[in-house]
Amino acid sequence: MTLSTRAQRALSSGGMALLILGCFAPGVGCESAEDRYRDYSPKKEGPVVEAEPPPLKSCSPKPRPEGSLVKVPDAPLEVRLVRVYHLCLGKHVALIRLAKATRKIIQVVLEYELYDVRGRRRPRRTALSITLGFSPPTVRYHRLQWREGLVNPDERGLRVRLASVDFADGKRWTAPPWPPSPAVVPAAKKVPGPLAPVDKIQDSIRKATRSLKEKREKLKKKPKKKP
Repeated sequence: MTLSTRAQRALSSGGMALLILGCFAPGVGCESAEDRYRDYSPKKEGPVVEAEPPPLKSCSPKPRPEGSLVKVPDAPLEVRLVRVYHLCLGKHVALIRLAKATRKIIQVVLEYELYDVRGRRRPRRTALSITLGFSPPTVRYHRLQWREGLVNPDERGLRVRLASVDFADGKRWTAPPWPPSPAVVPAAKKVPGPLAPVDKIQDSIRKATRSLKEKREKLKKKPKKKP
């Protein structure tokens, strides 16, 4: 037995009314699939422990950069320089590991120094702010990349240290001043002035006069022979 056209229309309009009523009824909503997944999916709890990322693909192992970590006494977070390597065309990468926080941290500031391995220029220092949470079990990694380029050739020396830490209670820890840099800047060469030839001649005359005076004094002190 089939329903009449009028009955089908009545059921259709009634179903639509129920659907609209259900969407606006208190306590019942028309949620999307993303909303349902967000509300009913199990929450992931526990500390953030990142796995060590593998090295990026490198086209040449040379020139190898020089990397070192500046240890800071009584640091509330462990900073470790995992590896430093060359990528390609003067681009270098350093992998930094952050772990073992002594208390809850909301922000970390690293400071790194780039210097010329030949010691021809003064080092450049830059601050790197990482606004992430760190609890005692948290382990995070950060990649630092830089390029020598034409402006700063041979700038493949790197030093990294922990500069400051902001705690969840509003307090801050700050590192002491930087130790001396391994980059040796040579002393500026003395440029000869326009009177350099005259000074050279005068210096020669003074040396000759001093030599004659010393010889004369030696002759005076020498005992005379008896006839």
